[in-house]
Amino acid sequence: MVWGRLPDHMIKEELNAKSLLAVHLNDFDTQITLNYQAIKLKSRLLGPVASELWKNMSLVDLKKFSSQYLD
Repeated sequence: MVWGRLPDHMIKEELNAKSLLAVHLNDFDTQITLNYQAIKLKSRLLGPVASELWKNMSLVDLKKFSSQYLD
């Protein structure tokens, strides 16, 4: 018997094939919500790639993006 915390999207095939079973416990949280944050120093200039990435961060709807993996 083994236990661990693995993202559902990484083990979806095994769960569907029943080669891996999810255990739900009443007295233990089996779901973890993670918050991601991006920070940068105002005093440091970003290169062209990092600048483009930083600019595009505001365009990403993280709630919509993360729901793809939580279903």
